[in-house]
Amino acid sequence: MDLHWIPSTTEVTAVNPSHRVTITATLSGPYADVLTLKQGKTAAREVPGSTVTYDDRVAPAAGTVMTFLLPADLPPGLYNLETNWDFGAGDSASAGSVVQVGPG
Repeated sequence: MDLHWIPSTTEVTAVNPSHRVTITATLSGPYADVLTLKQGKTAAREVPGSTVTYDDRVAPAAGTVMTFLLPADLPPGLYNLETNWDFGAGDSASAGSVVQVGPG
């Protein structure tokens, strides 16, 4: 599974020094329903995505992709896709999405 990052047009920082930004993501589940997923129950499986790193003075290139290698035995169901942006010096942000994984 690929997660495509689409950069938006913004002004890059001119603050010294520049900062390295690292984006990580994990797909965890399966969950029977959205309510159970949002309750934060422990997932039976976790699949890490590849890591994306860039400098805050240069936006990630168009077409930047994060790849998840889904095991053949990964059960179908609802999964939590959690992304985390690490800006360094203890600064970070995260977000979650619900993803349906099912037979191809």
